[in-house]
Amino acid sequence: MRNAPALRYTLTLTVLTFTSLSAIHSGVTQRQRDPLESSDDVAMLERIASADGSADVENTYMGQSGKDHRTAAYARLGAIGTKRSLEAARRVEQKLKTTPLLPANVAVGVLIHPMWHFGDIEIKPFVTTLVSDGTTYGIVSQDLLGDTYDLFLISSKSPNDRASWTRPVLIPNRIYRGFHDAKLIEGKPGQLVFTFVQGVSGPRNLMEGQLAPPEKAPVLGEQTWILSLQQIMQDSDGDGWTDIEEQRLGLNPLNSDTDGDGIPDGQDICPNYAPKVGEKIDEEVQILQKAALAQFGLSRSRALLLVRPGSKRFQIEGYRGPVLYLNDVKEWTAKHPEGGIFVSWKITSRSNSDAVVSFTDHEGPMAGGEVELRLHKYGGECFVTGRTFGWVS
Repeated sequence: MRNAPALRYTLTLTVLTFTSLSAIHSGVTQRQRDPLESSDDVAMLERIASADGSADVENTYMGQSGKDHRTAAYARLGAIGTKRSLEAARRVEQKLKTTPLLPANVAVGVLIHPMWHFGDIEIKPFVTTLVSDGTTYGIVSQDLLGDTYDLFLISSKSPNDRASWTRPVLIPNRIYRGFHDAKLIEGKPGQLVFTFVQGVSGPRNLMEGQLAPPEKAPVLGEQTWILSLQQIMQDSDGDGWTDIEEQRLGLNPLNSDTDGDGIPDGQDICPNYAPKVGEKIDEEVQILQKAALAQFGLSRSRALLLVRPGSKRFQIEGYRGPVLYLNDVKEWTAKHPEGGIFVSWKITSRSNSDAVVSFTDHEGPMAGGEVELRLHKYGGECFVTGRTFGWVS
């Protein structure tokens, strides 16, 4: 069992089975064609595109992951362009839109990265304990909310059922790379005691998705944290995000609707964006909403996305994680030097019937990429019909 946080890489030996070295250096990515891209089996395509991601633990490699297959299946429904296939695509979209942002339970298994050129990693508690009321608590290391070495608390009454675990809730304490010998035990009522040994942080790997090298732990050696369940779970405004999580996201823990758009923060994918009063959803926004739903929503990732200044702002639909619009990237990195998942988008071409939307992401010096989604208008409504993979750094 791993005691250190799991790491992701944009280019690994697995990736190189799909991408030639010459293609990487030229900025053009060659990948095996997904058989779904040529299928005409509408029922099968809808079933794959509608999958909730819980089976992704079966395969976590780039090019073979669930997110790749879901996107390929959804785009194929749009490309077929029949009444039946478009109705199926609409059902896929509706399912995504009705997926809760903060569900009570989240299956342990795979931590899905929203970007195509990142592999996904298997995630599970690295330490657990059974307390007197029959609840099993566990701690997982995830980068759901921006910082690479965050710890999250999960619990279950039936720990052998991976779907029974509560959603990961952010623990306020900061961990550092190189910790080991972790233990979790029950303390006083309402408390857990987490002990570990903090070792020296190792170096950042070449293509690890971080802006800066790992921070050094201020204190080495044996550590003991007293975790208050009340403090960790405190949700003063009742919107679903804990106070600790709202502070991380820059939201108001005493206001259930920080941006004042009428959507509670716990249901608002873009909790710091509110459209102007009377602002209409024009065709440009409709195109971007469809493309973002396919690019982010079908990934079934729950990771925080940080939108760089310059991208058109709109309400994203169907994604499982929060999306923050940044006014200044440096303002975020000053507090979170390791960065996060920075994304941007733009419509690169557009006609009366077709459009192309480019998405780029950047996580570190050798961790970034681009993908283009093609859309076609059928009877006044746009559908994603294909994708082209661009550069990878």
